[in-house]
Amino acid sequence: MKDANTYDAIVIGSGISGGWAAKELCQKGLKTLVLERGRNIEHIKDYPTYNKNPWEFAHRNRITQQALKENPLISKAAGYGEGTAHFFVKDADHPYIQQKPFDWIRGYQVGGKSLTWGRSCQRWSDWDFSAPLRYGYGIDWPIRYNDIAPWDDREAARRLHQYPWASSFNLPLEGLGRDGRRGCRHLQDHQRPGRCADHPNRRPAQLRCPLHRDLADRQDPGVLCGLGRR
Repeated sequence: MKDANTYDAIVIGSGISGGWAAKELCQKGLKTLVLERGRNIEHIKDYPTYNKNPWEFAHRNRITQQALKENPLISKAAGYGEGTAHFFVKDADHPYIQQKPFDWIRGYQVGGKSLTWGRSCQRWSDWDFSAPLRYGYGIDWPIRYNDIAPWDDREAARRLHQYPWASSFNLPLEGLGRDGRRGCRHLQDHQRPGRCADHPNRRPAQLRCPLHRDLADRQDPGVLCGLGRR
């Protein structure tokens, strides 16, 4: 009985961070227990709004004024809407006191907020990691870009095969004039490309179709979509 309840690692939460940590631990051969407070989610079956078009929603997939009034916090989330509200914890369900502004957006289910994320991962540079130290606010990061670069490179190489230069973040300088090359070198120092999921058979997307939900629910991350913030 003791062996059955003994684990090499215990991960609290199955969201985007906990879920990925558990994946890495399991792939390394560690016996891992994941604890999740929310309900189980079965793929497709538990996506009740998955194939709905905006006009099939009572409010055309818009947030009502009443919902905005009752949920001033979660309504700030980019993924919050009439078609995704069931994946968010309502503000009144678990209120908290803010001594300083802090928006705590939560989703209690297997997968956490990975079910409602925007499919975009900004890759930070040393400029981002050193900001607290440079500007004198908060607590300095205990790591820097070079500490996580090998992990980011690995995932970029696996997921962004369409754009091999995105792995090393060396912007192509061929064919550029002097000012263009100077600009690219500045971007390499202070910016990192962003990444997002995309449909392998991309077609023009219009807001009146459920394509954005299709991308989020079924497709693997795949394509570089632009330059991120500094």
